[in-house]
Amino acid sequence: GVVSCIAPGNSASVGGVAGYDWYGTIRGCTNTGSISGVSNNSSAYAGGMAGGTLRGTVSNCNNSGAVSAEAGNGTDAGGIVGSSGCGAITDCSNTGIVSGTTLELNACVGGVVGYHTDSLINIGDVPKGYGSVINEMFEDICNPLADPTIGTITNCDNTGSVNGKSIGSSAWRAYVGGVVGYNEGVVTTCSNIGPIDGIALGSSDFSYANVGGVVGYNDDTVRASSNAGAINGVAKGTTYVSDADVGGIVGYNGGAVVNSYYVGSVSGALGVGGLVG
Repeated sequence: GVVSCIAPGNSASVGGVAGYDWYGTIRGCTNTGSISGVSNNSSAYAGGMAGGTLRGTVSNCNNSGAVSAEAGNGTDAGGIVGSSGCGAITDCSNTGIVSGTTLELNACVGGVVGYHTDSLINIGDVPKGYGSVINEMFEDICNPLADPTIGTITNCDNTGSVNGKSIGSSAWRAYVGGVVGYNEGVVTTCSNIGPIDGIALGSSDFSYANVGGVVGYNDDTVRASSNAGAINGVAKGTTYVSDADVGGIVGYNGGAVVNSYYVGSVSGALGVGGLVG
């Protein structure tokens, strides 16, 4: 089957099992259908299991369907989950093609998760009316010290191709990774063998492409993970700065990379590295 959502003026959140998973559990599920989320004027979130999760748990799930998200103002696309806030994703795999395109702001695209954090995600990403409740419950919802499973991705793998694009007059960044596009959590014993491609093309603003075999942009920890897929990143801007950070494990690293390795090819226009761009 096909799951598709077009939201011309609002955010679109689309998944094979749930559009948005709020404190729920998705376990032992398989998706083979195509998932598509489109929002012309706002954001789009798409995942093989769920478009977005907040404090959700996803385990032992597999996706082989194509996942795509297109938006005018930021997109998160993942083979399993598009945007994961303060959750835990364990023993999941993706073999489907994952793609995300945005005309403004950021494209976060990953073979398993597009955007992954162990802290409070943007209020705009949670169900309408729950913003004040989340602020009041912040310490209980997103506290990795109280619950070490918060913000973790463990034993997950991707074999599908991953493509992320941030294009247009106000394009900013393309965060593209074999497992996670943008990471603010802990990624452990994960692997990728699919080809990864990230493009940021802006005509009047900053353009950055952070592309990695495991994580595109890392602001926390990547541990005991590997990549054997080909990695490519391109960034071009005409007015301001453009930069492409491309790495066999991590494109841009602001955190830690521990006991990880790659055996694939890495190519890009500027900052290119075997492990870290």
